Amino acid sequence: MMGITSEGSECVRISKLSNNKKEYMPVEPNFCTVVPRALNSLFQQWDAQPPAGLWNISGEPCTGTSINTTELEDPINNPSIKCDCNFENGTTCHIIQM
Repeated sequence: MMGITSEGSECVRISKLSNNKKEYMPVEPNFCTVVPRALNSLFQQWDAQPPAGLWNISGEPCTGTSINTTELEDPINNPSIKCDCNFENGTTCHIIQM
């Protein structure tokens, strides 16, 4: 199973080995910054700012309200994204709603 994450300040690919240990391998440096930059660009074009502290717009966006039970349409959560983190045995998330 593989996933991409930020480990400290470094973007790494995580592989779960058969002995349940994780192996970390560097990935393309720009890979982990593309999604947050794209989201921020969209929000800037929409003249919208994500609510501070509800989810991470500079690193891994699939955090906070993007993965909990907060409704996408909740006024406190505007603009918002929703992620599904059920890929690759829970190690990979995809943005499924904006």
